[in-house]
Amino acid sequence: MKNCKGSKMALRLTAILGALVLSAAALTACSGKKETPTEAQPVTQAPTQAPTQAETESPKLSFSNVDINYDMPTTAPIEVPTAGKLTFSNIDIDFGKFENKDYGAQVNPNSGAITLDSSVLFASDSYELSDNGKTKLKSFLDDYCAETIHNGDNKNKIKKIAVEGHTDTDGSYEYNKTLSENRAKAVIDFAVQEHPELKDYLYAVGKSYDEPVYNDDGTVNKEKSRRVVFIPES
Repeated sequence: MKNCKGSKMALRLTAILGALVLSAAALTACSGKKETPTEAQPVTQAPTQAPTQAETESPKLSFSNVDINYDMPTTAPIEVPTAGKLTFSNIDIDFGKFENKDYGAQVNPNSGAITLDSSVLFASDSYELSDNGKTKLKSFLDDYCAETIHNGDNKNKIKKIAVEGHTDTDGSYEYNKTLSENRAKAVIDFAVQEHPELKDYLYAVGKSYDEPVYNDDGTVNKEKSRRVVFIPES
């Protein structure tokens, strides 16, 4: 009986060992299995399209459904007249009447502004018109009124006339602000005294040294920076 039991036990162990060997072989086979490489798919290129008419017509730039013609024709340069009448904002002024006068006015042909040198009108650091300044300012005002509010074509076009006072860069900004404004007011007071009809047109602006005049080398031209400017507004 003992030998029979021993034989049965041996058979069972053999069967278990055999199952373990088979399992190990199966695992080895699975781990050594190589995957079949995936065959690369050919890349299909979209057919080349011929450029549309809009693409071949340079010079439009499109973005966000907005077309901009960026190849705009070059604007012709503005020609500055040297004689005759100056037209701006529908106002015609014969600026030739202000040339070569003793009051030394300078005309800006782009804006119609007429500049008087402050040194002709005032002493340094003063806003009281000098006697010589009054004489020259009166001569200028006679010519100016003749071309502006006394001119039938311009009288109804001009709404206001700004009188700007400008200073050089010496001193504080606030000091020059007050000085420039007082000079503009002094000019207006004298102008209304000589031509009362100017009262409803003129108003004073003190610019301090907000807009200095520069030399070619970039330095401030103090003499030219000190000025009074008449600017008609339509």
